[in-house]
Amino acid sequence: MSAPLVGPRAGLREVVLAHVAFRAALDGLTRPGRPIHAGRQEAALGGPETFARVLALALFDPDTPVAVAAGDRPEWLPEAVPTPDAGWLFVPGGDSGGELERLPRGTPEAPESGGCAVYVLERAHHTPTVLTGPGVAPGDEHVALPWPATELVARHRVCQTWPLGVDLLAVLPDGVLVGLPRTTRVIVHGAR
Repeated sequence: MSAPLVGPRAGLREVVLAHVAFRAALDGLTRPGRPIHAGRQEAALGGPETFARVLALALFDPDTPVAVAAGDRPEWLPEAVPTPDAGWLFVPGGDSGGELERLPRGTPEAPESGGCAVYVLERAHHTPTVLTGPGVAPGDEHVALPWPATELVARHRVCQTWPLGVDLLAVLPDGVLVGLPRTTRVIVHGAR
């Protein structure tokens, strides 16, 4: 798709799908670790790259600073900035190459200014974890998360100084999204 990411030329279909993606992101961050299905729109969202594009349409302002962890920047993303200057980190694949730890974590006065990393995954890694924190329902503590263990361990280091930290979103095939807000504590089985 070569239409612009945002602005008056974004198609109506993309705007509708962006609404679906926005709702999935909200649900994902309020229900940590639970797969959120985009409902009837899953087929229209297609693969994770398309889902990531409409999620970006929903979440990024035209002047949002975005960094790209590895690989080429998709044409629909705004021009990339260095990770320490970004509000969002786009990770095509499961490995940020250490960029997750360079994403801003916020400040004590403005913890909400911490960044968010969006991982576009072709498959889930099914990393066994234990979750605690707001939004984790009793019985939902033990969950296999889609990120690789190395990224979850890096996220643990980034989120150690509450309320500072970063949020994670994983976009998976078939219109599935998983969120992990900075307030959720994650223990990775077998990690040291």
